[in-house]
Amino acid sequence: MKDSSSKRLEKRRFYRLKSPVQVRFRITSGDNEGGSSRLIKGKTENISEGGICLETNLVQVDGLHISHDSSMLYKNRLELEIDLSPDMESIRAVGEVIWYDLKKKKDQYTYNVGVWFSEISEDDKDRLSKFLSHK
Repeated sequence: MKDSSSKRLEKRRFYRLKSPVQVRFRITSGDNEGGSSRLIKGKTENISEGGICLETNLVQVDGLHISHDSSMLYKNRLELEIDLSPDMESIRAVGEVIWYDLKKKKDQYTYNVGVWFSEISEDDKDRLSKFLSHK
């Protein structure tokens, strides 16, 4: 029988940095209707080269849900602007919501949202990699 207090190895593909950086995002419709929400503010709980854990108060904005369209047939996307540090240009990425949940510990934000980067330029990927390696 395993000791429940033993440390578990993390089996993730990318290292996650617990770093609260500011994020702005817009929900875009995945059903090819072309709709998008207004810009929403949030922050990261953690960030990696593969995605972020986003903290936000909203999972539905301007009639768009953060993860799927109203028919639940199509996944919506998030257009992300992430401010890594004041001395670096913001990175931009498109992400897909993998999961979302109410936060266990309530603070400024209500939800945690797991976002995978589905589109990110090589320049933004390089800036993110440098940011993570210097932290």
